[in-house]
Amino acid sequence: MQKLEGGGPDGADGFEIVVERDLQGVRVKIAGELDIATVPELDRVLDELDGGGHDRLLIDLVGVQFIDSGGLAGILRAWRAAERSGHRLTIRRGSPQAQKLFELTGMLDRLTFED
Repeated sequence: MQKLEGGGPDGADGFEIVVERDLQGVRVKIAGELDIATVPELDRVLDELDGGGHDRLLIDLVGVQFIDSGGLAGILRAWRAAERSGHRLTIRRGSPQAQKLFELTGMLDRLTFED
């Protein structure tokens, strides 16, 4: 398990990424605010995981209290990379605010979500 805290360039308090590997694939658990300040850390983690031999990538947003367009863009980059690499990306639903962003942008129909 890999754990990163205080992710953004400004040392954003409460932001955390935990990477867990198991037989089903890789789970990236995010906690805190996923925004323009913290998404570079998510990008870095996902870039390190790209091509890592796993079939499934789960981005777990349960601990995300807020997500902005920068966070959404980071998730869409991960989705595109997963498609290129031939593995499946699934998103564990987050807060109502996060889900609203996916709904308003039409991403509920394009991305795969689980509860």
